Amino acid sequence: MLKVLIKVCSENGLRYFLLGGSCLGAVRHGGFIPWDDDIDVGLPREDYDKLMGLSDQFPSYYFLQNMDSDPEYMLCFAKLRDSRTTYIEKSIRNWKINHGVYIDIFPLDHYPDRGGFFFRCRDRVLKSRVAAEFTVERKWSAKFLLNLTKVLCPDAHVAASKRDRWIRSARKGEMVANYGGAWGHKETMPRAWFGEGKEILFEGLNVRIPENSDAYLTQLYGDYMTPPPPEKRVGHHYANIVDLDKPYTEYIK
Repeated sequence: MLKVLIKVCSENGLRYFLLGGSCLGAVRHGGFIPWDDDIDVGLPREDYDKLMGLSDQFPSYYFLQNMDSDPEYMLCFAKLRDSRTTYIEKSIRNWKINHGVYIDIFPLDHYPDRGGFFFRCRDRVLKSRVAAEFTVERKWSAKFLLNLTKVLCPDAHVAASKRDRWIRSARKGEMVANYGGAWGHKETMPRAWFGEGKEILFEGLNVRIPENSDAYLTQLYGDYMTPPPPEKRVGHHYANIVDLDKPYTEYIK
C-alpha cells in the first residue's frame, strides 16, 4: 500500500513525509519498529487536498477514506484502506465505515502565530466531541467531560465538520501542526523542519522523512535512538478482528 501511495504522490508532484513511529522506525530500525502496527504519512495541506481528489489513480480495491468519501467517518485525517481485508478496531467497531487494513494520511496544517492557545482550546472541544463516539473504557471524569461536549454539540458529525473547517481556517505562519496526531501539542513545530524532506530506506523502499528529522523526532520522543524498556514495547492499536484474506464486509452486519 505504501508503494502505491508513494507512486501516486511522486507522479503528481505531491510532497509527503513518513511521520511519527514510521519516521522513527525508518531512522532507528530501517523499517517498521518491531512492535509497531501501522504506517503514518503526512502531506502539507495543499498537497493533501490534491491527493484526496486522486482516488481514481489507486487500484479499485483501495479506498481513500475521508469525511466526503465515507459519510460515517469522523476523523480529521484520511486513511487509505484495502477493501479486500479486515481490520476492525475496538474503538470504532460500531462505525458503519470501510474497515479494511489501512495507512493513516495526515494533513499538515497551518498553526497561527498569534492566538494559538484559543485556537487549540476550540479544537480540543470539537475533537473531544468526536472522541465521545469511540467505544473505549474511560474514567468517570473523562466520561463526564465527554458527555458535556454532547450537550454543547449533540451531533458528532456536525462537530467533525466544524473541526475540519476550524483547522483549515488557521492563517499561515512559521509553524505547522498535525492536528490528528497522537502527541497533542508536541505535533506543532516549525515548518522548516519538514522542508522538502530527505530520502531514507524503509524496508528496502526509498521514502521521504522530514528534512530535520533529528529535531522532529527529538520533540516527539526525546532520546529517540534508545528503545523503550521491554514492557513498553507494545502496539497502540487494538483490533476486534484482523483478517488479511477476507473483506470487512463479511464481518459487518
